[in-house]
Amino acid sequence: MTEPLIDEVEAHDPALAAILREAGLPTADLVETPADRERRFFRFREEHGGMIGCIGWEATGQIALLRSLVVAPERRGQGWSRVMTDWALQRLAVTGIADVYVLTTSIEPLARHFGFSRIERNQAPPAIRRSRQFASICPVNAVLMHRCLR
Repeated sequence: MTEPLIDEVEAHDPALAAILREAGLPTADLVETPADRERRFFRFREEHGGMIGCIGWEATGQIALLRSLVVAPERRGQGWSRVMTDWALQRLAVTGIADVYVLTTSIEPLARHFGFSRIERNQAPPAIRRSRQFASICPVNAVLMHRCLR
């Protein structure tokens, strides 16, 4: 596995929306950024431009919602989800994020592997409840998971 190039991409980037849609992940809120949230997305690619995947987060204060983790189909099974998630968690820790959450209908076992634990949705802090992902985009059967970074 070679070291990927990592580019920050704008939420309205058509390539970001395309890879998320292809993976069945939500895109409805990509262009809407509430003033109290920091929303960032990153593309991982090979030196010659081959897409590896994307990951993003929404942060408010010391809390972040990890989102939009997708590995390109031809890259799956090669450990890239681990590389991208570890990179994102390290970046979040450096910026002062203490608690990271994930909402998922499909990657609960993978999130457990990354150190996340399932919690009840009613335990979500207000900053997570206010996110569109939590409030309206992810279905009510989406599992909420938490990981403390400190």
